[in-house]
Amino acid sequence: MIRAVLSVCALVSALWAPWWATLLFIFLLSSLYSAWEVPVIGLIADLVWRPALGPLEPFPIMLLTSLILVWVCEPLRKRFFVR
Repeated sequence: MIRAVLSVCALVSALWAPWWATLLFIFLLSSLYSAWEVPVIGLIADLVWRPALGPLEPFPIMLLTSLILVWVCEPLRKRFFVR
């Protein structure tokens, strides 16, 4: 239940909240769960915010950040959370 609520909050924040709120929810999801939805939310955030950044910003920053967070938080989850 908590995972679904965090996922919906992350998706809503990717659409209507500032970038740091999305990053906070992505961090919470990736640190607590092995969440496949985190890179998808990062991609959605990049697609929503990309037109505002312009054509000079080629990297999908939120997607790469979410992938790195999921990868870096894996040992943390395995050590402290048994799921």
